Amino acid sequence: MSKRKHTMYYLKFLLMTTLNLKLLNTYIPSPLHWRGSGEVKKVLNNTTIYCTYYLSGRIALILLILGYLMALSPEMVSARDFMGEGYTLNLKAKHKNKGIPTYISPNQFEGSDIDRIQKAIDFAAKTRHKMVIPGINSNGTNCWIIDRAILLPPNMTIILDNCTIQLSDLCRDNMFRSENVGVGIEHPVRIRNINMVGIGNVILKGAVNPRATGDAYRVLVPDKEPKGRKSYGSDANKAHEKQRGDWRNNLIQIAMVDSFVLRNVTIENSHAWAISFERTQNAEISSIRFNNPEYININGEKFKVFNKDGINLRHGCKYFRINDISGVNGDDLIALTCLDLNSSFPSKSDTSTYYRNGDVNSYQVTSTKWNGPEDDTEQ
Repeated sequence: MSKRKHTMYYLKFLLMTTLNLKLLNTYIPSPLHWRGSGEVKKVLNNTTIYCTYYLSGRIALILLILGYLMALSPEMVSARDFMGEGYTLNLKAKHKNKGIPTYISPNQFEGSDIDRIQKAIDFAAKTRHKMVIPGINSNGTNCWIIDRAILLPPNMTIILDNCTIQLSDLCRDNMFRSENVGVGIEHPVRIRNINMVGIGNVILKGAVNPRATGDAYRVLVPDKEPKGRKSYGSDANKAHEKQRGDWRNNLIQIAMVDSFVLRNVTIENSHAWAISFERTQNAEISSIRFNNPEYININGEKFKVFNKDGINLRHGCKYFRINDISGVNGDDLIALTCLDLNSSFPSKSDTSTYYRNGDVNSYQVTSTKWNGPEDDTEQ
């Protein structure tokens, strides 16, 4: 056996043994694909796993000797399977987040889809400030079905990796919302730095049979072709259920955020406005595709849904960059509006009343009132 082949064999042994030690002594067959120094991505049974390796120089020397003595056969693993462009190996690597998973995913947690997603985000918020929602759900499906809004904390990056997320038929809430606002939050605080980045084919979908659609001025009806200020909803005429739409029908609701990024997603069948911003600054919205027509198909029948805007910049938004927006929409594709600044519905002539922060009867999650220069918005 040539010296070159010997060298390759014990280098393979070093790398494979290192990975085995760091993944709870679980043997990892090929294929392995390196993502740069210190981090490895593994695809096994359609599941993607990331880990970070750490290895002292002394242990590395022992493994090198063992690898040389064992002279592993070339059938065990091919160098092409784990060596990639730009690969480096630091035998004295140290990391401030040692012991914390490099790859944080809902598949590492237990509970319903929304519970696991939120647990992953909350854990990432305290550690790496980045998490991934993968395309494969550990429950065996290729979709994440959620019953309430995914709350986005500050200083967080959400990687949407070829995934499909859909609202359940039980959900009467946003799909994503900045965590600083919501029902009953009367004194929201401004937060910053939220990023949602899609990789590959990312689809965000409304419910198959939505409980409510339309904005706060729409009364829910079971009709296929609502007339007047009405829109379809399965909650129509149900006792103890709210009979008008509101801001919870917006698929993505962001408010009082400084620095926000949304990139590369497809939105299908939102219940009202697909993406709505309030009092948000310094945002980048790019590569957004809409499959969001007026009519939705429920059990083979078509129902008309109103207020299906694409991107809405409402009260107090500025310094936005919007680029590469396309698709089919049921209403305005991009709306730059500040609605009903001086009063609340239904008494629009009464300028002494306003929607409050967190008012579930409003089309906005923050107040419609302009408070003056302290708002840092223009009237």
